[in-house]
Amino acid sequence: GQTLYAIALGWPESGRLLVRSLADEAGEAESVRLLGHSEPLDWKQTAEGLELVFPETSRDQPAFAFEVTGLAPLP
Repeated sequence: GQTLYAIALGWPESGRLLVRSLADEAGEAESVRLLGHSEPLDWKQTAEGLELVFPETSRDQPAFAFEVTGLAPLP
């Protein structure tokens, strides 16, 4: 379908993660959410990739799963 799950193994020092494989040409993302976190997630999609801003409340997790919806199906 149009849902992709991305998993980050650890907290980035900057609090931001850039998923280069989900740049603009991968299709337009409609929404991104951090699983297990109820607050909206800050994110933006550019020609460089999908930039995710980690919420301050979740640093102690061993991994982070993001649900990205609205991308075009992979060929």
